[in-house]
Amino acid sequence: MARAQAEVPDDDYFDIQLPLAAFYAIDDLGDELRFDAIVIDEGQDFGEEFWLPVEMAMKSSADSSMYVFYDENQRLYSRVSSFPIPESESYPLTKNCRNSKPVHDLAYRYYEGALADDSGIAGVDPMPLAAPHLRGQAKKIAQKATELIHDEGVPPSEIAVLVAGKPKEQYYDLLRSETLPRPARWSREEHFQERSILIDTVRRFKGLERDVIFLWLDDQSVAEVAIMYVGVSRAKSVLYLVADSDSLEQLQLASRTV
Repeated sequence: MARAQAEVPDDDYFDIQLPLAAFYAIDDLGDELRFDAIVIDEGQDFGEEFWLPVEMAMKSSADSSMYVFYDENQRLYSRVSSFPIPESESYPLTKNCRNSKPVHDLAYRYYEGALADDSGIAGVDPMPLAAPHLRGQAKKIAQKATELIHDEGVPPSEIAVLVAGKPKEQYYDLLRSETLPRPARWSREEHFQERSILIDTVRRFKGLERDVIFLWLDDQSVAEVAIMYVGVSRAKSVLYLVADSDSLEQLQLASRTV
């Protein structure tokens, strides 16, 4: 990394310095870092500079395999890239296997392109949690999470609160000041912590999932198509949408406010 930063000190860390550091590392390691097959997830977030080091890590340009999974609707970053795979070898995935049907139906309001079939899994409609201010919204999240854990037996590790508003620390601090039934606790951006409810941002959680998602919105994020699509589609079964009443009205949810 130091070599890359010394060579291009004024260039972007993620888009220039990191790909260059990967290039040097793979070049130095040689056959110690070569693979018969490489699988890329979230390919829409790979810029042009990323593909050279990825291809360098293949044992053979002729015989090694590369698979790239991507969804242009989840492009939360501004990188623009073409894939090192011919368009003729592209195959659409035509079924949404993650979400229950009600979650799928809401997520695909924000989707552009050929729609995927829903999973056919029945579930509850996405539920709004409304309060006029952030502190009240944090209390509603904590109360509902307590009900899920104490009354319905949902493991805390299957619950996540995803923050779409900014600054994230304000949301984190308010939520962490709320109590949970012991031994459950809040986990700030630390995944897979036992008996913990994860608090994270929509952007950081992209590509992941939980059975229950609290999507914490503000008046700006409800109008951001990519944020809404990614945030909503993280919920496998149950989705709560948290904001003030005016913001939630923009979503035109059929469910009552809980």
